[in-house]
Amino acid sequence: MLNTKALHRRLGGKLSLPSLPEVVLRVQEMVGDPDCSIKEIGELISEDPPLAARLLRIANSAFYSLSAPVLDIGHAAAVLGVNALQDVLMQVTVADLFSKLGPNGEFDAREMWKHSTLTARLMARAPRRLFSEIDENEVFITGLLHDIGKFVLFEQLHREFAEATVEAQRSGRDQGEVERSTFGFNHADVGLLVAERWHLPRSVSRAIGEHHDAKVARTGEDLTLLLVAADHIAHETFERDRPRLSRRLPKKVVERLELTPEEIQTWVACSIELQALEDPF
Repeated sequence: MLNTKALHRRLGGKLSLPSLPEVVLRVQEMVGDPDCSIKEIGELISEDPPLAARLLRIANSAFYSLSAPVLDIGHAAAVLGVNALQDVLMQVTVADLFSKLGPNGEFDAREMWKHSTLTARLMARAPRRLFSEIDENEVFITGLLHDIGKFVLFEQLHREFAEATVEAQRSGRDQGEVERSTFGFNHADVGLLVAERWHLPRSVSRAIGEHHDAKVARTGEDLTLLLVAADHIAHETFERDRPRLSRRLPKKVVERLELTPEEIQTWVACSIELQALEDPF
């Protein structure tokens, strides 16, 4: 459970959460407005040429495997759909946040970004039957933002958070547990606050806040369980070329999602393939 008093005390009562850019907020509003068209959304984004260029680069990356390149934002929205366009827009936003983190010997922001995008893409490539119980529009953004709390903690508790990261790696303990024992809260707790500040769907916020909760395998919702599974596979296969898990997926998560050995193996192999794709950033 989130201990907000401990969080504010540790951060000196000056907790500063990142804000969404104005264009992202406006797109969110327009998507929720039935009177707004895809063309209008494309025109809004096109008013920011650098942003539009980055969006097009991602849309044309190997991840989306489009049969023909998209040349403008309106075309991208029509081909990908508004929800996918929102996902791409959020990728740009989060990448900008991560790019602000300077190099550090104990903490690699670039590695964190790669893990976040890999987790998001793995969630999107989960066995299709799982999406019958999950809002597919929430899947990618959940994976992309699940570790956003690390950004806040590294930015505001630079040395202490880096030390907690090293301790988790050295001891083999779950990083969320190390952070909680050190600070009284962890990056999932902070991520929950960011998700709420950004007015993300409640199921997304809950998944982000619970993905290091030991009880989630028994009590978590399907989106949270999907995040835990994809996060595990992303960690286990990161920068490796063999589709094999050294640590099995949590048994309860496998049971709750009813994952078969064949589905798990296909998902693991997918992680290796996704990492071979060129990063459009």
